[in-house]
Order: sequence, then C-alpha cells, then structure tokens
Amino acid sequence: MFFAGPRHPIFQTMMCLLPLLIYGMERIINGNSFLTFSLIVAYSAISSWYCLYINSVIMAIYFGVYFVFPRNDFGFRKTIKLAGKLLSAYLLGISLSSIILIPSIIAFFNSGRHTSTIITDSLFY
Repeated sequence: MFFAGPRHPIFQTMMCLLPLLIYGMERIINGNSFLTFSLIVAYSAISSWYCLYINSVIMAIYFGVYFVFPRNDFGFRKTIKLAGKLLSAYLLGISLSSIILIPSIIAFFNSGRHTSTIITDSLFY
C-alpha cells in the first residue's frame, strides 16, 4: 500500500481519514462535542465521496463491534441514542459538504461511465 501511494494518492487519503473518523466517533461516544466528527465527514465528502462511502461502511462495522462486545455499561436505549447522535453529526457533515458533493454526484450519474450502454461520439472507437 505504501509503495503504490504515489500512483494512487486517493487511497492514501482514505487511509489517513479513517482513523480521524474513528476518533470523532469515539469523542461522541465519550460525550464530547460532535463538531470534530462533522468536520472530518465534510472534508472526506469533499475530497472523495467514494472514500467516504467505504469509510462509512467501516465505521458502521466498528460501531456494531463496539456495542456487541461491550466494555462498558451501555444499555439498549443509550446505544440507540448514541447512534442517533452519530447519524445526526454525520448528516451535518454531509450537509456542510453538499455544495461540492451534490454536483459531483450529479456529474457522475450523467457521465458515460455510469450507464451500461456504450456512448460513442467518435468514428474512431
């Protein structure tokens, strides 16, 4: 991974942002401010929405494992309340980055790479 970094720097960004996202989650779980998590989610969405998608899946797995193997006395109600806080902080980060994220997603869905048909405007291929 470290040798392929100069060739594919987007994956190094993903690798650097995941620990920061986990740190933001831990701050919310410990009762601290959600601002760190929201800002890191916003930066991750601005830099690459694919990396945010993959990191979100990993964060969901981390959250599930964190509460399946409890090292604390969280009950079901507190777990649901924390999940709501995390989701609201996540959506705040998405909304902060929406001015860049939404046009990027619209451009992807309107490109020829998304469709299953081949779009050719040239006679050479």
